[in-house]
Parts: sequence; C-alpha cells; structure tokens
Amino acid sequence: MSGVFENVREILARILTSYGVRTQQAYAELKKIPVGTIHNWIKRGKLPGDYIVMCALDTGADVRWLVSGDVANVERVDHPGHSITGEKLLEVMQASGGKEILKRLMDAYGFTMQKQLGEHLGIPSGTMSAWLRREHFPGEVVIACALDTGVSLYWLATGNGSMHEHRAQSSEADAPVISLSKHHLINGQLNDGGFWYGDKSLFNGASNDKFIVEKSGDLFCIDASSHPISNGMWLINIDGVNDIYDVIRLPGNKLKLSGDAGSFECLVVDVVPKGIVNFIIRQK
Repeated sequence: MSGVFENVREILARILTSYGVRTQQAYAELKKIPVGTIHNWIKRGKLPGDYIVMCALDTGADVRWLVSGDVANVERVDHPGHSITGEKLLEVMQASGGKEILKRLMDAYGFTMQKQLGEHLGIPSGTMSAWLRREHFPGEVVIACALDTGVSLYWLATGNGSMHEHRAQSSEADAPVISLSKHHLINGQLNDGGFWYGDKSLFNGASNDKFIVEKSGDLFCIDASSHPISNGMWLINIDGVNDIYDVIRLPGNKLKLSGDAGSFECLVVDVVPKGIVNFIIRQK
C-alpha cells in the first residue's frame, strides 16, 4: 500500500465538487495549499490520502465516493459537526502520526500485534517502522481501515470523538429529504456533480436507481431501472454520446427521437437507454 491515490484528476474533481469550488486555484486558496502542490499531484499522478480524509471530514462527503466515484450506498453528512476542521484539522492529523495512528489502526481492527495489521493490509514491517520513526500519517491506510471496519473516520484520523459515531438513522420511508447523485450533461458526457437533495414526496416509490442530470440549468430525474424503452422522455446514449430525447415507439422495432437538434428515426438496437425521465425541474 503506497499511501497515495493515483486517479488524481477524478478524485480532485470530486474534492472540488465537495467543497463547492470550480477551479484548482479556488481550492488551493480555500485550503491554503500552494497551487503548485496540486499541479505536482497531477504531474506525478499521486494524491496524498491526507487531503481525501480532510475533505470527507470537512464537507461530509462519503469517503468511498471520493476515492472511487462509486455512488452505491453513498452517505453524505451535511453538517459533520466536528470540533476540528480546515487547516487545523490537517495539522492535528499530521501531528497524530507514528505510534498514535498505528495504535488506533490496530484497535479498529482488533489486532494485538503490528504483524497482524501488516499481513491484513499487505504492508511490509519496514514501512510501519518508518511510520514510527517519521511520525508519518498514512492517509490511504486510514481510509482503507475506516471502510473496512466502519469506525469513525474522525476518531481514526485525529484521536478525538468516539471510535463508533452514533448517528440518528431514518428509513427512506421516514426521511423528509432524500439524496441522489447528480451529473452535469456537458458535450454528451455525464460529469460528476456531487449530490442533489429533494423532497421525498416528489417520488412515488423508492429512490433506488434514480439520479439527477443537469442540462442547461434544467434538472432531470432519471429512473435507471426502467426497461424496455417505451414512449416518453429518456436519457439515451448513441455512439457514446448522451442526451435527453422524447421517444415514440414505431412498428418494426423502430424509434422516433426528438431532441434539441431535431428529430430522426432509428432502430431500437441503435441506442442504449440509460433511464426514463420521471420529472423535470425547469430553470426560469
């Protein structure tokens, strides 16, 4: 385990989304990081896990989503409520390396020997010895441990709070607000856009397999579980390019598609339906 993440551009884009900024310069100014440091991450293809941990704790973004972009079972906390955030949080994390972080990692896994931790995560004993000598904070290992064990990322990173955070949980049926992944439709591609929060009364059933697509300021709620393609408005991929179309089924397994660029006919097998549009929120 190297202690860094290599899909830097994708992770960095999700970090910017989580902080609500659009540019690397804005992120650098917000976190008081030299913009050259960020450029070096991209150039080397390596992003320290410390900054992913800090983003998750600062913004409430799901650490699994930050690392992989996986939106399944994503949890986001709007108000993390931690007493230490921002620049101070990074200072506390980096000062919490070495013996302290190693002890919390072992406690989280329930191990009694460093050898057990090394064997479980594939970390050479020499690497862990270097952590102790340099009082190093291994951000990637902290993230892996939090995901493996379910312990509090805040406790694991700082030593503050409880090992197991207790949050009030609500079922989807009881929650007044639901969270859906959001994507920006730009030049035919779906780009990560963080999350959209809305009133559950907008949905007739469960929100599973639903996501939001923003196009030119309008929001389209897409139900990816719908199939086969039928009359209605759909998000459709044609030759790798996504767009929203009004669809009419025709005899002979044909479709009539109407979009911003006009109308045309094609075979059902010529398109890949991504989901039907449940509702639209139009920008005035």
